[in-house]
This record gives sequence, C-alpha cells and structure tokens, in this order.
Amino acid sequence: MNTSAKLSASQKGIAASYIVIGILVLAGLVGAYYLGKQNTPPPENKPIVSESQKPSPATSATQDETANWKTYTDEKIGFKIKYPDNWEYAELKAGDPLRLYFYPKHDDINPRNSNETLAPIELIILSDSRPLECLAEDGKSCLDAKVDGVSAKKYSRKLYHEIVAFKANNLFFELMSPKFDKDSFAPGSYKEYYNSYNFPEEKRKKIFDQILSTFRFD
Repeated sequence: MNTSAKLSASQKGIAASYIVIGILVLAGLVGAYYLGKQNTPPPENKPIVSESQKPSPATSATQDETANWKTYTDEKIGFKIKYPDNWEYAELKAGDPLRLYFYPKHDDINPRNSNETLAPIELIILSDSRPLECLAEDGKSCLDAKVDGVSAKKYSRKLYHEIVAFKANNLFFELMSPKFDKDSFAPGSYKEYYNSYNFPEEKRKKIFDQILSTFRFD
C-alpha cells in the first residue's frame, strides 16, 4: 500500500510539471505573437483609383500642337507641309519651281496681293542638281539635320535667323526664317506688320521648328 501511494504521488508531481511547462510554452507563444503584431507597421492607405479616374493614353501623352494646323500640299513636286491655323500663305511659281511665304492672317491687308516676300517663314524650292553643301556665309558653320529622313544642313546668315536646306529629286529646298526690322517693310500700311512678323525669339524658333517637323514627301 505504501509503495502504490508513493507511485501515485510521484505521477501527480510529473503531471503537474508537464502542465506548468505547457502553460509557460503557451504563454511564450502568445507573448511572441502580440509582440510581433505591435512591431509590424500599419498598412499604407493607398487611394483606390477607379477605371474612370485613370488617365487615358490620349490625355497622358503630350499633345501635338500641329494636329489641327492647315496643310499645304503640292502634288506635282510631291510634298506637304503644315502651318498654323491662323496663318495664310502666298505662292509664287514664276521662274523657280515654287516659293511659299507663310505669315499670320490679317483681315485689313492681304500681302498675297502685293508684298508677298515679307513673311516670317519662307520655303524656297529651286531646280538644282548639285550636291548638298553648307551655304553658311563662312562656308562651314552648318549643323547636320534630317527632314523626313532626308539629310539636311542647318545654318544662319546675316539676313536670316536660320535656314534648313535639303535636296530631293534634283530639287533644292530651303526653309528660312528672315530677320525683320522696321526698315524692311514697304512704306505705308505695311509698317503695321512689323509687330506681327517680328516675333520674340522663343516663339519664332518654336513655330519654325514646328513647321519644319511637319514637312513630308509624298
């Protein structure tokens, strides 16, 4: 009897130890869980963007300012070029294949009927079979460029801000931006065109580059 009692008491002691160990392990796991949860940064509150709020490719891309410009097309020579919607052009075909003058539209005076050669942008096309060369006044201050994939030369001259020259089909093309002062204009009412033609340099260059970028061979 005494031996059985001793075994029973020993077994109870072992069971109690297991219970205490189990409680400690469980307490440790619970503590580790809550400690890890407290150290975890809260999730970011990212705004939900619906499909209707997402920018479309059309609005995200840079808009083409020349998209709604007018287009001059010459089917005989085989090219087209755009110019601002509020501009006009004068066309001369005497002697050379073509001379085009682009200028801001005016309701009171029409340069097309008189003083056409005064225009802020000119496109001159000449018959010329010679190779393309630098026509800068010093004969060397030219930059290489491309116009619709065709090799071109870019330079300035005394009376021109800049000129871009290129050749195709034995024709010589020059897109030019003349310099203006008040003495350049004919007497009388054409003096009024000075303010319209004498653009600030930033605006002049932007329009010149935009018109040049629209030139295409057909």
